[in-house]
Amino acid sequence: MKTECAEIAHQDDEKNKRNVRLTLHEDGSIEFNTYDSGEAPEQIFGHEEYEFWVRMAGESVPKLAFALLREKFSGNLDATDSAARFCKEAGVEYEWSSYL
Repeated sequence: MKTECAEIAHQDDEKNKRNVRLTLHEDGSIEFNTYDSGEAPEQIFGHEEYEFWVRMAGESVPKLAFALLREKFSGNLDATDSAARFCKEAGVEYEWSSYL
């Protein structure tokens, strides 16, 4: 599996910057990483830069996917078709079947 990384949030004002990245690592783990710079981290930590992250192990990703998909599609009576569209748009391999 190839590592994939995307910046999912960015803030840049006159005094502070914040970047949030999401990474899918080769080992299947997923990481959120936040990098702050400017006055805020200087005031809080005594350094102009601060970085922190949350990493979910590859073996935890199926449980994470289930929880996120349940949250995203709960209450949606069109969830099956919506999930198929979501997978298609995200480039996620899926199979659609029916009994007819």
